[in-house]
Amino acid sequence: GVCGIELTEKQRKDLKNFRKRRNKLEHFGAVDTLPAITASVSTMLSLLIDFVEDVFTSESLAEEQDSLTAIRTQMGNCQAFVTQRWKEIKDLLPVGPSRVGCQSCQQPALVFECGEVKCKFCNFGCDPKRAATEYVENVLGYSYYDHIKDGGGWPLSHCPNCSSNTLVEGV
Repeated sequence: GVCGIELTEKQRKDLKNFRKRRNKLEHFGAVDTLPAITASVSTMLSLLIDFVEDVFTSESLAEEQDSLTAIRTQMGNCQAFVTQRWKEIKDLLPVGPSRVGCQSCQQPALVFECGEVKCKFCNFGCDPKRAATEYVENVLGYSYYDHIKDGGGWPLSHCPNCSSNTLVEGV
């Protein structure tokens, strides 16, 4: 309320639930079951990812980019979180070939819309040229260094719509 941030009723309920669990653990040593804790923490992580994206500007997070990258990279390692996050984003994703694996979190939730590249899973975003190059290197496993050194095919070419070097061949 002090910061003027609006939360949905579900977000408020989830935060209260998480706070109750944390307080029971901290003050009474009460431990919930692993599935209960995992579900609660996964819900909070998902809420926090969207919260950071919605509330902070990229300029205000500039010093934290290394930390955010490390968090995004590790997100896919917690199956409970992955399951929870997919439940929350499945309706936000287009059907068909307009999404691919994200170079940051490796989840197939990277969406190309109106000249923007955004992962609906981890909220990674960048300009289309960088996204195409990182996809070729991080997801497809090509090395630009090896391409220059040894020759061979580089699977990026010019997009017929915008003429930018962002068309990834074979995807």
